[in-house]
Amino acid sequence: AGLTVFGYEVYGNLTQRLESEGFVRDVDILPMGYDWRLSVADWEQEAFPRFFRTISDAVSKNGQPVVLTGLSMAAPFTHAFLRWANAKRGGKSWVQKNVHAFVPVGGPFNGAVNALSALVG
Repeated sequence: AGLTVFGYEVYGNLTQRLESEGFVRDVDILPMGYDWRLSVADWEQEAFPRFFRTISDAVSKNGQPVVLTGLSMAAPFTHAFLRWANAKRGGKSWVQKNVHAFVPVGGPFNGAVNALSALVG
């Protein structure tokens, strides 16, 4: 049960690779759905608390901090979550205890202007 859009497994290759290394879906690989159209203020009401519980539960079960990743808009979502957790929820100590790393994939940080300038010189 991963992230599927129109029947296509979004994280297919990554999930397969992690499974080949011994990770297990819904044990070590935990998808986090959210509505990218909402604002950070909206995410703070429902998505961030749910993400906080998911991470806390995973760390409690597995005994080690998580590695977070996010594809495209999930990257700024995850970044905003970490800022929220640090400022409003568990504080810096919670983040340090529960999150080993954040690895964004294709996140639109700084927008598309930098990518365009790299292509056209």
